[in-house]
Amino acid sequence: MSSPLPPTPPEIISNQQAPAERNIMRERVLLTVALLMIAAMILYFSFAKDTVIQINCKGIEGGQTCAIMQSEEKPKEMYVCWELHRICSSGQLSVAKKCHRGRIEPNIPTVSLIAEAEFSNQENCEKVTAASIENVTVLPSWAAPTSNSK
Repeated sequence: MSSPLPPTPPEIISNQQAPAERNIMRERVLLTVALLMIAAMILYFSFAKDTVIQINCKGIEGGQTCAIMQSEEKPKEMYVCWELHRICSSGQLSVAKKCHRGRIEPNIPTVSLIAEAEFSNQENCEKVTAASIENVTVLPSWAAPTSNSK
């Protein structure tokens, strides 16, 4: 007759149960690391020096030319969108939306052109009496949407 098997040590039991538990533990560790990295990025960008973007547009034959400038000391890869609102002499509003994705050098204008055809109601706008830049969006290029950007 054979003797009963000796009790299994706890470390062997845990190793036998381990595959599923190890996968769960590994997923928890990876999730924790990912959340910590996201939190670090949020903190970094929350307390990073603000970049001031300046957009100046002026009328040229056939449309508008807009110069984009940024205030940082180093070039930045950025995504900048804005709307140019024009008030026509008839009182009608004429709007064009423009986006720029790319490198913006410090204190050197990056030029973006807006053709007359890009403006809403442009056919009814004989003379522009006022203009303003509105709804400006500035993001680092990596955080920008991938569609509808130029």
